[in-house]
Amino acid sequence: METLDKLISRSNDSKSPTWKWVLSIVIALVIVFIEWKLKNQATKIAALEAERAMMKERTVDLSIKLENEKNEARIGVYKDRISDLQLHTAQRALNLIKLKEAFKEKKERVDKAKKWQDLEKLAGGRR
Repeated sequence: METLDKLISRSNDSKSPTWKWVLSIVIALVIVFIEWKLKNQATKIAALEAERAMMKERTVDLSIKLENEKNEARIGVYKDRISDLQLHTAQRALNLIKLKEAFKEKKERVDKAKKWQDLEKLAGGRR
């Protein structure tokens, strides 16, 4: 992201239309690459959310089994599993919050870069 910001500032500082044109093309390529990476990150976030939902379901299932269980040894095992699943679910929630915030920030920066002088009037160097 810093590279993109540097390229945009360098293009803004440049006086040469040819150099602006070249930088605009490089900026467009960097934006495409970053969007591809963000799409992959969005897929990862969706997978983590699905995994977290499954953990919650398993916790509920184990809670139901716990209520119906008569064997004391199994009750202890179920309680341990429920505690572990709740801990992992909470950790996933925190990780998801961090990932979503980072994703949102990166997406906003890319959108801002996309609007940057309409990619220098489509790499024409005109204002």
